[in-house]
Amino acid sequence: MGEGGTGIKRYQRAPAQYIDALIDLGLLDAMAEEVNRVPRWSDTLLERLRSGRGSAIIGQQRGQQLEREIEQIVSEIFPNTFNLRCNFKGMGARTAKCDVAIPNKDRPRIIIESKA
Repeated sequence: MGEGGTGIKRYQRAPAQYIDALIDLGLLDAMAEEVNRVPRWSDTLLERLRSGRGSAIIGQQRGQQLEREIEQIVSEIFPNTFNLRCNFKGMGARTAKCDVAIPNKDRPRIIIESKA
């Protein structure tokens, strides 16, 4: 579209050209792909994390509820094969904290300390 910006004022000056530029960029195909995409449980998790606005107490409550929901999902998918709120030894023998540790059956990590 050249110089002149890409915001609302640009659209207001030349709406047809603006929409044509979006179509040329592949916006319609991208929208169709997103609308028809099969969602995964991680998509729900990301959206819930993004929506965590409000006061600190409300945010904390949302976080706790989200943790409970994630623990439920993980326990259904990986029954008895995960650790919650722990430290683990990862690549290069480095330790890291994590909320949920799911060992890889081919390369299990050593759980150092469970905080659950």
